[in-house]
Amino acid sequence: MPSDRLRKLVYDQYGEACVICGRNPEGWRHCRKQEELSLHHIDGDETNDEIENLIPVCQSCHKLIHRLDRPPYRFYHRQLPHESRNAINQHTSKAYEGPRLTRQKAIEKHGNETAKPESTRYEKYEDWEFNPSEYPLYYHSIS
Repeated sequence: MPSDRLRKLVYDQYGEACVICGRNPEGWRHCRKQEELSLHHIDGDETNDEIENLIPVCQSCHKLIHRLDRPPYRFYHRQLPHESRNAINQHTSKAYEGPRLTRQKAIEKHGNETAKPESTRYEKYEDWEFNPSEYPLYYHSIS
């Protein structure tokens, strides 16, 4: 569990919304139990709490970063080690099986990919609206 100080530093760097879809706890508190954003370890190492290794994400996007090899999750999915990637279920194999990408390679290969995040299905229940012109916000600023 990240400390409040670490969480504040990550929020100062990236803002207090999911970097994939833009959701934030203020919009979902009336309909979800999750109180705060998750902090995703880009390199998959949960002991590496360097600010440049952490991004704030909603739980939906966090789960899908580990499971889906398609935009908008692919950029982060392919930077994970194999053991941190897993398919949605036993009947699908959408996890990337290739080599782990460095951040620079991920930017070069997938930095401009966009797609509507899966979490947009919650728009009708929560106080937020996905704005595709704003996301992905941080692909190039984290180089």
